[in-house]
Amino acid sequence: MDIAEAKTFLAENDVNFVLAQFVDVHGVAKTKAVPVGHFEDILTAGAGFAGFAVWGLGQQPHDPDFMAVGDLATLSIVPWQPGFARIVCEGRVKGEPWPFDTRTVLRRQIERLRE
Repeated sequence: MDIAEAKTFLAENDVNFVLAQFVDVHGVAKTKAVPVGHFEDILTAGAGFAGFAVWGLGQQPHDPDFMAVGDLATLSIVPWQPGFARIVCEGRVKGEPWPFDTRTVLRRQIERLRE
């Protein structure tokens, strides 16, 4: 799915908000509701979270925001919540993958296993 197809999908399903979601190191989903008009922001800059407020991300109050950048392949409707879709995100800080983000950890382990 490309961005144009994603926007059509969101419009056809009357989506008003996209839940930008990541899972912390304790297996708890963290989510921010983003108005559908700002959907592209999730895919580029990401949805900002105060990383120091999420236990286990290894950030301090003075650190830059933890940005949840969406993976377009994971976009789906939330069937029990009309008007909402969700997208799985990867954590980045200053544009770089964050080492304590669970998807970053998973990717590193997969690469290690390939070796």
